[in-house]
Amino acid sequence: MELDGKVAVITGGSTGIGRATAAAFAQRNMKLVLASRRADRLQAAVDELLQDGAEVIGVAADIADADDVQRLADRAFDTFGRVDVAFLNAGAPSGDRLLDPNVDVWRVAVDVNILGLVHCLRAFVPRMVAQGGDAAVLATTSGAGIHGTAYATAPYAATKAAQLSIMESLYGQARDEGLDLHVGVVVPPLTRTNLAGDDLSIWEHVAAGLAEHGLPAAVIEPDSASCDSPGNRLGASMPASLTLMPPSRTRVSPSRTSATLADTAAPPQSAAPAP
Repeated sequence: MELDGKVAVITGGSTGIGRATAAAFAQRNMKLVLASRRADRLQAAVDELLQDGAEVIGVAADIADADDVQRLADRAFDTFGRVDVAFLNAGAPSGDRLLDPNVDVWRVAVDVNILGLVHCLRAFVPRMVAQGGDAAVLATTSGAGIHGTAYATAPYAATKAAQLSIMESLYGQARDEGLDLHVGVVVPPLTRTNLAGDDLSIWEHVAAGLAEHGLPAAVIEPDSASCDSPGNRLGASMPASLTLMPPSRTRVSPSRTSATLADTAAPPQSAAPAP
């Protein structure tokens, strides 16, 4: 997929993988719409990109709020006229003790990680299809929803597994209708982001805990996990961290591996467990 001059919307765009992807897309001359709940961090990210010459706007939005997501979509289409890439990257961590479950914890996980994704699909996909031309929808899921990383993170793992199923279903439905729509999932390795809070040293503790349970994992930086990092670009042969299913018009069914959906341009690969 040619990205020069195209428009990308990135949720969870103020820090971590979303912010790194925004920088990489800007280098490809893409126009950007960043969304994040925290307006202060969002503005800081937008200001940095503007200083580097990017064409970018920021929209404070909570994907758990359907009205916020609709407002985000309206702002993107009103500003740039179209959206070519929707990178649905925002998410929420969670853990719970299932011997005495906290329903409120589960409700937040479902509202953000499942309904938030559905809100974004409803707000963007019909308009992206109607505008014509190549379009791509990507969602960040996790190895926690495929392998599971720790029993304590059940709400996160369950909702991340649901995201993978939602994206598979979107792919299949778009394929069956012969739509010119790319559908993909990002399954990053253990990545040093703000997902679990502002103390980024937590990731060394997470990695150590995984190793104790026989699941060694290296912590990588967001730049390496962005969906436009070298060898990880849209339309290229994808490694396990970013899998782009073939264009729906090809009517080729995706092959599910133990880690992700295998791109037909590359052999199936496994992704390292990730939160």
